[in-house]
Formats: sequence, structure tokens, C-alpha cells
Amino acid sequence: RGPNGRISNIPPRDSDAWYAHVNTTAGNFVIEINPSWSPIGAQHFLDLVESGFYDGQKVFRVIPNFLVQFGYNGDPAVNSRVMSTKIKDDRFRVSNFRGYVAFAGNAKNSRGTNVFINLVDNFFIDHRDVWATPFGRIDSEGMKVVESFYSQYNSLPPNQQPDQGKIGQYGNDYLNDVFPELTEITSIRAATARPSISHQEL
Repeated sequence: RGPNGRISNIPPRDSDAWYAHVNTTAGNFVIEINPSWSPIGAQHFLDLVESGFYDGQKVFRVIPNFLVQFGYNGDPAVNSRVMSTKIKDDRFRVSNFRGYVAFAGNAKNSRGTNVFINLVDNFFIDHRDVWATPFGRIDSEGMKVVESFYSQYNSLPPNQQPDQGKIGQYGNDYLNDVFPELTEITSIRAATARPSISHQEL
């Protein structure tokens, strides 16, 4: 283990890296996906992206100086069909640096569809959450977009913040009604070459 308890130093880009072009109502950014960091996780993310699962989702959890999270389709029927699939954990190879992207979970082999982006170096996650090994990263320009995601609902009492059970059950109907200002992921598209984009406008 490296200094400050992290699992790894900053790793190089994979020779077979691919790119997820993320369009949101706050702007656009690219996730560099490195399969060697988390082979099962990277393939699972690709499968979800290519199925259109993330299109139209709301970024329901934004905690400044910690992380942002998304992963519920706007259609409850899609959630019911897709979210029951869980994947096995990958061995931890890369630390949760700022800008690194990983699947959320709640136990061993529990990764499903929820994804989080680290807003700061969260090295404690490396040791606490055995499933949360990053599979990709966002550059500094892209992180400016991520850090602009709507976060004011995080200041509400916990029982008034977005409820994941209700998101899964009612989808975007619930979120649009109760939390209309949430940032939306309009689409995610996979590319083998890094897209040249404006972070503000596609």
C-alpha cells in the first residue's frame, strides 16, 4: 500500500482503454475506461452504456467534497429488469482518487448499476468497500462539470433527500415531482477514441 493508505499510485492509461462520452444538463465530459483496473466492472459498465440504461437518469446523490452518484433508470420497469443483476468483485488495483469512477455496492459481489464519482481522494473507501474498485477516470476539465451538478438537496434533512427505494419503484416521475432541479444524464455513448468535445455544449 502506498502513502496515506492508498492502494496504488496514479496508474497509466490502458493500451485498450475506451471512452464514455457523458452528456448532462450541466455540461459534457469524458470518462476514460481502463479495463485492466477492473475487468468485470469495465465490461459491465460497457454493457449498460450500450443498452442505453443510463440515458435520461438523474444524478440523485451529490455530496460536496465526497462523491456524486447515479444509477437508476427513469423507467421503473427497466430498473426491475436490470438492477437484479449483480457482478462479482474485482481485485483492488487502483485507489479511489479524485475523478475516479467505480460501482457502488453494499456487500461482497453486490455491484449492480449504481456508479459513483469521487470528488476528492477517498482512499478510505479502498479499505472499507471491497467492491468499489475504480474502472475509469475523468480529467480535470471534466471534473469542473461534475462539480457543478446540482447539490442543494444534500442540505435537506436525511429523510427529505432522494429516497433510493422510491427512485427504483417510481423512477423519474418521483424525482421530477419532488426534486426537479437534479442534474440529468441525457446520454452516455461509448467510443474507442477519445471524443473531442466542448465541456459546455455538445
